[in-house]
Amino acid sequence: MSSKSSKITSPYFARNDSTERPTPSSDDLIDHSTPNSFNDENFILPNPPEITEFQHRVYTHLLLIPSGRITSYAILASQLHSSPRAVGGALRRNPYAPMVPCHRVIAANGFVGGFMGDWQKAPSGVNQIRKLELLEGEGVEFTREGKLIEREGVWFDGPWEQRKD
Repeated sequence: MSSKSSKITSPYFARNDSTERPTPSSDDLIDHSTPNSFNDENFILPNPPEITEFQHRVYTHLLLIPSGRITSYAILASQLHSSPRAVGGALRRNPYAPMVPCHRVIAANGFVGGFMGDWQKAPSGVNQIRKLELLEGEGVEFTREGKLIEREGVWFDGPWEQRKD
């Protein structure tokens, strides 16, 4: 991500081309306990861990999904000329969650889908429940079984152009 004064200003991730994988310190980790700060202009991105080019593309696209909207693994995969499973794998490894909002991606059938490794049809894992809480905090509604309650404008399928700040 590009930044001014260590603040997010556009969806661009710096690449770490070193062959050594850095060991993150506790200072490098994102605090997952503050769910309502996703659009916080003062959020300071920690030093980026090593990510693949594909992960870079996925995370950049995630930043284009507005709060209160969702997309599916299939729609995102189509934009990236990839597969839903590959997208899911990148999302599962998202080191920037929830600031890079992987929680805004759900299954095409409307079920909440996985989150940070949890994957069941009904939300039963701690991480899946967290995903529901994040989405509901943005105004997206689900049944008790974890199925999206459809409403006008909730699905996001573009535009996928980079935002101009």
